[in-house]
Amino acid sequence: MPRQISWTPVIESRSIPLYQAIANALANDISSGRLEANARLPTHRELAWELKCTVGTITRAYAEAQRRGLIYGEVGRGSFVRTSPPIMSDIAQRIYAQRDGSMTGSNNNLIDLGMNWTAQVGEGELLRKTLQQMAEAPETAQLLDYGGRLGHSKHRRAAAQLLARRLGPVDIERLAISAGTQHALTSVLSVVAEAGDTVLVEDLTYPGMLSIARMMRLKLKTVESDAEGPLPDSFDAHCRATAAAGGKVKAFYLVATLHNPTGRSLSPQRVKGLIDVARRHDVPMIEDDIYAFLMEEPPPPIYVRAAEYVFYVTGMSKFAAPGLRIGYIVPPARFATRLSATLAATSWMASTVSAEICARWIDDGTLDEIIRRKRAEARERLKMTGKILGNFDISLPPAGYHVWLKLPEPWRARDFAAALEQRGVLVTPGDAFVAGRAEAPHAVRLCLGNARSREELAQGLNVVAEALSAPPMELRAVV
Repeated sequence: MPRQISWTPVIESRSIPLYQAIANALANDISSGRLEANARLPTHRELAWELKCTVGTITRAYAEAQRRGLIYGEVGRGSFVRTSPPIMSDIAQRIYAQRDGSMTGSNNNLIDLGMNWTAQVGEGELLRKTLQQMAEAPETAQLLDYGGRLGHSKHRRAAAQLLARRLGPVDIERLAISAGTQHALTSVLSVVAEAGDTVLVEDLTYPGMLSIARMMRLKLKTVESDAEGPLPDSFDAHCRATAAAGGKVKAFYLVATLHNPTGRSLSPQRVKGLIDVARRHDVPMIEDDIYAFLMEEPPPPIYVRAAEYVFYVTGMSKFAAPGLRIGYIVPPARFATRLSATLAATSWMASTVSAEICARWIDDGTLDEIIRRKRAEARERLKMTGKILGNFDISLPPAGYHVWLKLPEPWRARDFAAALEQRGVLVTPGDAFVAGRAEAPHAVRLCLGNARSREELAQGLNVVAEALSAPPMELRAVV
């Protein structure tokens, strides 16, 4: 039976409506482990008394938390923390539902600028050709056998050939193939950290990392950033503070090239500063390089300057196809054995069929053609975005498929996203990228690849531009 608990939310900011702050506090306390699965929450009246607010405010807060999938209610018994908080955001769930046809009504026509996929550029036809070649190859049946923990050697050789463009020569005895980048990140974190350990992330970070940390019950701390990226002084301060409390920072996860969501890339000077801190405190960095191949000439990864301190992670999702579910990991040598054991424990091995497709695409030039097409399509979509939204505060990266839009007064990110959804466009609000109780920026991420055509993208961007030009109250009156 769920146990009765006494819970009072910590409201650190009054810059948002109280009901939203309560829902945010619920999310934070569930993520941190303060609220356990199936824990009973205070009644509406008890919490209203504690916070000196109306019962209606608590009702609205619990409704918002239930909408996010954080809690559930039972008539006559109360409200309880869900056993398994959702991995995907509410926006992501609606997009997936739309894609699999389970949504009905006008929502089927939503323009998806929320999920960060790259545009399709004929991969289906290329896949059919590859599958036909595999069907005719006598060795294809061997792909149905168990492979090694790190992947078949021929698949790792092909991966090493690809990664050499970014890393230089790669030792295939350390290179590991994972079941996608999300699995790669989960495996790496399992190697370096345990429940209760401190892991650092950027002040705006990949939502999938927040999901992993919640699942593993890690303590996430955010490193402050400026326009050039995470600040070495903030990184150093977290390491010192954690050590003073008797602990140790176990890892720092970051996206150095085409950062998600802002699109920035780190300068060589900033990379040097971060490496100096990592070496001083013996903190491994997890470099998520998932977007770099979308650039013609990306900056060198952190890995090439500090291979002994960097887990290099990338995968096929952004520059080939997410359905392949193939990721690549190059760990520091001292962690290679533990990573192999963790991969075996979590999935035994990645799909050899998918790994074979990727290896063939690398070897025969198909992947190069897909990347060339994706880069070209991204250039056109970024150019279109600049033309439509250029008068607003938008960060346009040199390549890739996501942009960061800072909202004018008095818009708040969640309100803006909700208003756009009413007008048929999905975007991702800034709070999706914030760990813990950090203040969410008044900004949204726009993803340019999931619109089914440039025409649909233009339609969605024009809706965004119209919304930005209308006062919030006027827009609400319209919708």
